[in-house]
Amino acid sequence: SSDLVGFNFSPDSKELCYVSNHSEHPEASTNADLFLVPVTGGEAVNITKENLAWDGSPAYSPDGKYIAYRKQLIPGYESDKFNIALYNRQNHESTILTEKFDNWIDDIKWNADSRSIYFTGEVTGNQPVFTIDIATKAIKPVSGDKAVFSFDTDNKGYLYYTSNSVGKPTEMYRLKLSDKKISQLTS
Repeated sequence: SSDLVGFNFSPDSKELCYVSNHSEHPEASTNADLFLVPVTGGEAVNITKENLAWDGSPAYSPDGKYIAYRKQLIPGYESDKFNIALYNRQNHESTILTEKFDNWIDDIKWNADSRSIYFTGEVTGNQPVFTIDIATKAIKPVSGDKAVFSFDTDNKGYLYYTSNSVGKPTEMYRLKLSDKKISQLTS
């Protein structure tokens, strides 16, 4: 799960974004924040200090302009909805991309073009893959009604994922993004 992702390197490998809870009583607080620090060392800068709830799972865009991350809004409420937020590294502003998506966001991965993000979201007992356009905030389903446990994309237009269903164990699949053709890769 992406909530275990505690750090990520910038594409130029000069900066590190990490998750840390600096609350006076971290064992009783959900206020994790994202910090930026040069890989050569130096002072860490808290980029999510205005949000007193959980911020984590940082992922730099391939072009280095943004850091996508998962964000909760209600301090101390562990079951609060996880959104995708976007931190702009140029103007240092954060915006929420998925306020219109009613469910939790789990894993997030950037598309190679840095213009959209793939994510899994819990919907009626399943966890399909969706994509969100960062300019328009338009969300589209990618994998259909599936319980996707993990996924990744390649640079040739394919989504790879693991999934299972009642009576069928977890297998790996490949989905061609252009025509939604699915191939089962393991059995």
